[in-house]
Formats: sequence, structure tokens, C-alpha cells
Amino acid sequence: MEKTLHHAVEATPDSKTNGQMPSSLAQLLLDRCHTSFDRPAIMDALAGETLDWGQVLQQSLRVAERIESAGLRPGDRVLHIGPHTAAWPIVDFACLLSGVVHVALHAEESQSEQNRHLQLFQPCGLIFSGGISHRSVSQSGLPLLEVQADWRTNHVACATVHSCIAERVRKCDPDGPATVLISSGTTGRPKGFVHSQRSLVMNAVASAAEFLEEPDDVRLSWLPQSHALARVGDLYTTLVRGGALNIVRDRRKILEACKQIPPAAILGVPIFYDRLARAAQQGSITSLVDALGGRVRVCVSGGAPLRRWTTRVFQQHGVPLVEGYGLAEAGPVVAVSNPRSEQTGAVGHALQGIEIAISDASVRSGEVLVRTPCRALAVIDPSQGPKESPIDRTAWLETGDKGFLDNDGQLRITGRIDDVLTLANGTKLLPADVESVLLEEPAVAQVCVAGEGLPWPVAFIVPEPVTVRTLLKRFRCRVWSRKQALSHPKILRWFSHRLAEQQKGLPRRICVRRFLLVDHPFDMAHGEATESFKIKRHSIAKHFALYIRSFEPQAGGTKASLLPGVGTMNDTNHPSAEKTESVTLPQSSSQTNCLTSAFWGATDSSVDGSGFAHAAEQMAVGMSGEISTIVESVKDAIENLRTNDELYEKVEGPTLPAAPLADAPMPPMGKLSGSAERAISKTGLWGLFVPQRYGGSGCSYIELMQAITHLACVNPTVSGLLSVHSTIGAVSALTTFGSDDQRQHWLPRLAEGNPMSVFAATEPDAGCDLHRVASQLEYDGKEFRLTGTKMFITGATYGRLVKLLAISEGKPVIVLVKLPDSDTPHFTLQSYGLHPLKHAHNNALKFE
Repeated sequence: MEKTLHHAVEATPDSKTNGQMPSSLAQLLLDRCHTSFDRPAIMDALAGETLDWGQVLQQSLRVAERIESAGLRPGDRVLHIGPHTAAWPIVDFACLLSGVVHVALHAEESQSEQNRHLQLFQPCGLIFSGGISHRSVSQSGLPLLEVQADWRTNHVACATVHSCIAERVRKCDPDGPATVLISSGTTGRPKGFVHSQRSLVMNAVASAAEFLEEPDDVRLSWLPQSHALARVGDLYTTLVRGGALNIVRDRRKILEACKQIPPAAILGVPIFYDRLARAAQQGSITSLVDALGGRVRVCVSGGAPLRRWTTRVFQQHGVPLVEGYGLAEAGPVVAVSNPRSEQTGAVGHALQGIEIAISDASVRSGEVLVRTPCRALAVIDPSQGPKESPIDRTAWLETGDKGFLDNDGQLRITGRIDDVLTLANGTKLLPADVESVLLEEPAVAQVCVAGEGLPWPVAFIVPEPVTVRTLLKRFRCRVWSRKQALSHPKILRWFSHRLAEQQKGLPRRICVRRFLLVDHPFDMAHGEATESFKIKRHSIAKHFALYIRSFEPQAGGTKASLLPGVGTMNDTNHPSAEKTESVTLPQSSSQTNCLTSAFWGATDSSVDGSGFAHAAEQMAVGMSGEISTIVESVKDAIENLRTNDELYEKVEGPTLPAAPLADAPMPPMGKLSGSAERAISKTGLWGLFVPQRYGGSGCSYIELMQAITHLACVNPTVSGLLSVHSTIGAVSALTTFGSDDQRQHWLPRLAEGNPMSVFAATEPDAGCDLHRVASQLEYDGKEFRLTGTKMFITGATYGRLVKLLAISEGKPVIVLVKLPDSDTPHFTLQSYGLHPLKHAHNNALKFE
């Protein structure tokens, strides 16, 4: 590497900021004993709870003692999974005080991804915080701790806490492994970067020095602290200042939390600020200053590029919005802007002690290079297994990002080196250059530009749902699905004109000529974005490879029909009256709705065609950690069953008799197998709606609906069985109306799916008409006798618990009937062909 790439600077690893540089994060914890013991540290504004620094430190010490009692020693890796709650920083501080290496996973990760990390990092122990389930990961046989924050802690002795922490500080090795920050995995499998307490505290002190904060300031904390940006930008900078974190567990209630406890600083990702800007533009937020609590001094965006349009809206409302830049390997913060030096599009100057240079090497010209004393000690690369590979911390870090230093010395990021597209005519372009232009169109929520080997770029666009619904209403389009809406010719034509207008300033050779409106967000659930919503180009290109391939014959001049939903732009100028036509967007019914509108969620259920969007909005809301873990476990179980050909029963025997329907049904299909139901029961799925005291999860109706919707995308049969079992089956009836004895007897069994329950009301010539129900329940003084026939009963098969509608003494009653395991002289299971879910049991029940 040539010497001309960088300039020498005076800053060294021993640089001091605001006095003596602490040697470790543990030292900062001791400092909080001296200066902040009785000050607020962690708040939950929505619950009205507060822990002061003394309480946090005491609870952290207790967890540290539990870690040591479990046989874990300094240097041992500990895998931590937990949602964003007050318990998370307590676990982190406990790891710092005990010397174990904290490996924090994102609670939103799939079960399979968590298991891969378990294999990669080879921990010596597991910690679960915030009430998250450890149902599947705990099978590893490792020491396991569960941690919850105790909001009821009373008097805390300062001298005792100070003495205990001081002793641990003396034993602390500030240069040894302390934590593993996991990269976002934008360009491949995530890596783990091993950092020391010294490198992290230097990064935190340098980051905090950029902003004029006061010791009593409150920072809004909604990003998961397993995210490297939030760990240092929120948690550790608060530790430096001795301020407080207002932890918001429910992202839908961020603005409500701001009203309860107004923050001075907010850290977020671009999509969060985009939603706020959108709401302000639509008028549902009249003042961003007031919406954010009235005393916010700075909003910081990181993790992905920020739209210029969003910055302009914040400027118009008088709210400072600045950007930062960093990498997990680098500490993580490298540069950050501040309100005193903010320039649109710049991510700021390098932090004190950090050097930034731009490569002029021919192969990777324009690459951002970083040299920092905050660099990781080692890397754990999935391709190399769990061993730590040391990193030369004196060398320049090749970031893989392309950028330049402007005349003011501020860094500007323009894209990724590896993202350069080479078109068929030899033109090279950075997709980010085109994406930044398209993102200035308010109707575009997310975009990914591709087109390697094509004569022009193509764009995969996630449109703003509010815009689409407004267009459907204005153009009077009748559509019955999201896909049909996004492929409607009028919608495509409107987007074509608007996108062409945005591209007027681009060179013609790099303008997008084909685009697809995508019916889902680019997010972690689809594997198309990181937790900070930074898009994963390679994954998106792979998922839409069929569309990319379909453009190739057209590119060569061969006529070919476009796939459904593809929009075209044959010229960048459209002499059409629709070209400059704008859309007046409806106001959201509440300010918080704007925070989920990046997903396909309705903000006005009265808008035509918004039924699917409203359901999707509820699905997009984050499930609790335990429910999410169970759902992901079920998905993995279904995939394993499908792989092993065990998901459905084999179709054997003669053809079933014709159904009593005018149109012929499909041929018999294999039903969900008993072994599949038993495998799924091990995940805890069937007990989602069963109260916790009876062995279930005790989820809410919203959480149940979310689980049903998520699973319907994977296997509608399992989703439907869960819905019937939990709602119209026996679970809800017993929970609401059952006696104590009935609940004690049946609910634990139903939570295990042994038996599963169904609902039986429909009868021949009666349907569910209570006045025509013929099934009779009679009591002869010794036993009940049931007679009658129920038909078209979804999920009905041998061994089920049936909630059945009958007539007793002239009145309709509900009776629970446990079906036998085979036909008997008094019961027959009658089968026939039907149109419903092809893999679901659907039979008649005949009682004699």
C-alpha cells in the first residue's frame, strides 16, 4: 500500500478525551458509583419504572456472581439471547464484571440461525434475559442462566457495591477478550469480531465527546443492544456520561415513550427517520419537535445511508438529524457528524484517535481505509470454524466501502466496492448512485438496483403502501390481492412516469429501464436485509433471479413477454400529463402508525383494498421473544419433516366416495401426519393460547394472530389447526368458561397437543342453525349419551377432543367429547372428498 494513502496524525491509543481515559468499561462502572449512584440509569417510561445506577450495578454484581457460580471463568464465551428490555444491559455489565466474553445474538433471529451461531461460537454457557424462551437452544447441555430486571429493589448500599466493583476492576484485564460484536452479514455470513474492554471504552468516550450532552440527559433506546451501533452509541455512551436510557420494548410506542420522558438524543436507523418524515409530510405529525418530546437536541442515524429527502424534512421541522459510520470490526464507530458540523450526505469527521484514508490502488480505487486503536483483537470467521484469528491492529482496515473525503474533511460513503455492476456494454456503475436518486421519490419505500450483464439496470422496488392504496382508489382499480394490485397496468404506468422523472439528472446509460414492485419489505424475515434494514443485494438478486433472467432475451433484441408485475421505462422523458401528477396521501389515524408503514400495513382500514394490508400490519409488529422463538422452531420442524418426507401421511386405499357437492373435489391428498403433530408439539406451539399456569405460553390474541399469519406462509394446514385448536376449539372455551377441575384436567394436555381439539357444529340439512340442530345429549342418571351426526368438521380425526354443539333438555349446550382411537359400536368417523385445505383432516362424526 502506498504511503500517499494517508497522513500521519498525532492521536494515539493513549489519547485522552475529557481528562484521563478509562482503561476499561468496568472502570466506567466504578465511576458511576462515585458520581451517579442515585441518578436514574434505566427507565421504562411506558411502565412507569426506573432503576438508578446503584440498583443496576447491584443487580449486575448478582448476575456476575451467578455466572461464576455456574463454573464460568474469565475468557469463557457466554451466548446471550434476550429481547430489548432492562435485563439486557444488566447481563452485559455482569459479563464485563465477571470477565466472561459476551456473545449477544439478536432475539429476532430464526431458530436455525441461532443454532448456527451456537455451533460457530462454541460457548461455555447460555444466558436468556427478558423472559425469552430457552426451549430449543437449551438442549445443548450447557450451564444456563435466566435473568430478569428487578424493579422492586429497595435500599442499595453504595459502599458495598463500590467495594465489590473496585475488586473486580483490579482483576480486570482491559486488553483481553470482552465481547464479540457480530457483523451484519450484508455481503455473506456474519462474522464475530472479538473486542477488548479498552477498545470499546475508547470508542465510547470518543463517540460521546462529539455531542454536548449533560449528565442528566435521557437517551431514547429502542434499537436492540445486540446491535453494535446501539451497544456503543446508546449503552456505552450513556455509561460514559452517567445519564439514563429510556428503554422502549415496543417499537410501535416510540412516540408515546417520547411524550412520557422527553429524550435529549435519539439513535436510529434510516427507515425509522423515513417513517417520521413521511408522517410529517402527510400531516399526521404537525411538529416533529413536539412528537419527539420537545427537548431533543440531536437525532443520529447509522447502519445504512440516509435519504436526502428525510434530512430536508427534519431540517424544515428544526430537528437536527446527523449521520454516523462504522463497522463491527472497527470498534464500531469510525466517524459521526454533529449538529455543529452537519452537512447533508456526510457521515462526519473521524473520531479522535482514528485515521481515515481513501485508497488510490488501481484494483480497489476509492475504497475507504480505516486505522483505529479501537479495532477488534481477532475475528471468528464461519469459514474457519470457532477459532479466533488474530488481527493486525496496526494495519489499515479495508472496509469494502467506497467513498471520499470532501473539502471539509468529512467522509462521504457512495456504495460498496463489491457492488459495482458491469453492464453488457461495459458501463460500470454503483447501484447506490441510482438507488439514492430513486429513493427521493416519496412513493418508494425501499429499492435494490441489479443488472449485472444486462444493457441497463433493473430495480426491485418496495412501494409505499399508502401510495398504492390511494392510487387504487383514485384509479378505481378492482384488485383481490396484493400481487394483483402491484401488477395493475395503471399502477405500473404511474410508477413508470414518476421514476423516469426522478432519473432525469442521471446519465442515460445508467438509468433503470425495468422495475418490479415487490409485495413484501426487504427485511430479516425474508433474508433480504440486516437488522438495521441495510439491504442484502446478493440475496435479493438470488430471490428475483427469474425476473433478472427474463430480461436477458429482451436485452438481446428478442421479443419476449414480460413477467407479471414488471414495469417498463423505454425513455427517461414521458410527455404524459400523468408525469408530474402527485398523490395526496391520507393522514394516518395515529402518529405511531407511521413507524410500521414501511411494512405492508394499513393506516386507514376504510381505504378500499386495505384488508390484506391491515392483516399484514399486525403480522409485521414484532412478536414477543418467546412467541417468536416458538414460531421459528415450528418452521424449522416443518422443514425437517418435509425433508424427511414425514410431514404428511401416505395416500393409500380406495378412492373415497363422492362428496355431497355439485362440483367434484380434488383427489385424496396425504393429511398432516400424527408424527408431525407430535414433533410440532415439542416446540410448544399448541400451548400458545393456554395460560402459563397450565403449562402454556399465555399469549395475547394479537400474538396468536401473528403466529397464525406467519405460519400460514409456511404451512396453512398447521396454521389452520393452531387457529381451530386455540379459538373455536376447546382451549378458549375451557379458559373462559371451564371449571377449575376441567381446566386442571384438560388445559395441560391441550398445551402439549395431546389431544388436539376441534369444533363440531355443522349438521346435515341444518348447518349451524340452532333451531334445527338435531344432535341430542341425554343423561339417564348414570351417564351421558350423545346421538347425531356432525359433518364437514375441519381437523376431525380419531383421538381429538371435540367441542360439540348439541341439544339437551330442549336447550342448546356445548359438550366436550373425547373421540376414541378407532370406530366403536357407538361412534363412526366418516370420510369423503372435499375442497378445503388439501392436507387437513375433514370428516363427519356419527354418534349412535
